Formats: sequence, C-alpha cells, structure tokens
Amino acid sequence: MTTKSFSTRSPNVMAYLNKRAWSNETVNKLIAWMTDNQATGEEGAKYFLKNNEALWRQWVTPEASGKIKAAL
Repeated sequence: MTTKSFSTRSPNVMAYLNKRAWSNETVNKLIAWMTDNQATGEEGAKYFLKNNEALWRQWVTPEASGKIKAAL
C-alpha cells in the first residue's frame, strides 16, 4: 500500500511493485495453508514458491528463477 503522493513521485518504484502483485485469492490460500499446518513464515514462503512458480517467475530474472528452484 502506498499513498497517491508517493506513487506520483516514484513511478519507477510503482512499476516495480505492480509487477509483484498477487491476488487476494492467492494470499488467502497461502494463509489458510499456513494456519492449517501451523507453518512458520519461512515454511509459508517455501510453500508459496513451490506452488506458485508461474506467478513468481514473472518477478525475477531467468538466472534468479533457476537459483530459486534449485534451492527448493
């Protein structure tokens, strides 16, 4: 969340942030999984990365994507 003033002053930052958006549905599914599994933030992050590759690959370079996948 940002203010209108910030978004007007910082169009490059806003372009970056807008590319990294995810839907409420995705967030809700992740939170539900974390609650059901009493997962930590780190476990939730790993679950997200393993189950939402099509989404997060848009946010990173191909090189970073390969490193992330290898780390999982």
